[in-house]
Amino acid sequence: MSNRKERGSVLIVVLLVLVLCVALGTRLANNVASGKNVSRVAERELQADWLAESGVRRAAARLAADVKYAGETWALEAESLGGSDKAEVKIRVERVEGQPLVRRVMVEAEYPSGAAQRARRSRDINFQLVEPGEQS
Repeated sequence: MSNRKERGSVLIVVLLVLVLCVALGTRLANNVASGKNVSRVAERELQADWLAESGVRRAAARLAADVKYAGETWALEAESLGGSDKAEVKIRVERVEGQPLVRRVMVEAEYPSGAAQRARRSRDINFQLVEPGEQS
């Protein structure tokens, strides 16, 4: 009878160890999945930052070429970004009251555009236009 009790005790210990291993494995899998999600969010936020900065530079170049530039919606296809997600950058340009040579540029970048899990970044900056004949 003691032999049976020992086998029963060993079986209970083995089952407890097995349950513990499954619980630890599940926890590890959840941590890995959570880490992937955090990385994906950080990637989207960084891409949106770069797109917003690119929008500011695009607006500066357009304003240098044409002081009447009022902005645009700049749609970027996934292929141009080297990935599988597209993006959208909205650029608005407004005059600043009382300052005829200053333009307020507002940029909002969204990546990936239209997705439920997307990042948005914005920039708001004033540009000083160059007076005609003043270019260096």
